[in-house]
Amino acid sequence: MVKDSAGVQRRTGRLRLGSALPRSHEPLDLGRSLSLAAGQTLTSSTQIVRSVRGMFSGRVSTREVGGPIAIGIAAGEAIRVGLDVYIGFMAAISVNLAVLNLLPIPVLDGGQFLFLLGEAVLRRPLSVKLRERLTLLGLVLIVLLMLLAFSNDIRRLLGLL
Repeated sequence: MVKDSAGVQRRTGRLRLGSALPRSHEPLDLGRSLSLAAGQTLTSSTQIVRSVRGMFSGRVSTREVGGPIAIGIAAGEAIRVGLDVYIGFMAAISVNLAVLNLLPIPVLDGGQFLFLLGEAVLRRPLSVKLRERLTLLGLVLIVLLMLLAFSNDIRRLLGLL
């Protein structure tokens, strides 16, 4: 809780970057490095899937969605903590984008996979009209998500969120 400029107590959150534990660096061989990286990637990607599922079910607030402004602010905080935290943050953003790209929304790769799966089940190509309509629907969904992210960013900057 912090006091704002009007003296009103407000609940604030913190962006948790890095570990609260003391950091130690130890050399790892290639196999161990790849194993740890795969484990962290799996953990990060499952967390993203749980967050997206939580937003659709209402357990996670859409206020948690951030756009390029929030990413820029978080990247600035990460680089101030240290280069290793910044690189980890960028890796997390990369995994986040990869997982989101696999969502079954027609303009994304996951949607294209869904088209191919539908054609495999039907054993014939989907009609061009259906593909166009579903792609337009996917585009509308992506634009709405972008508007949500930008509006959350702007409201955070203005102290409204």
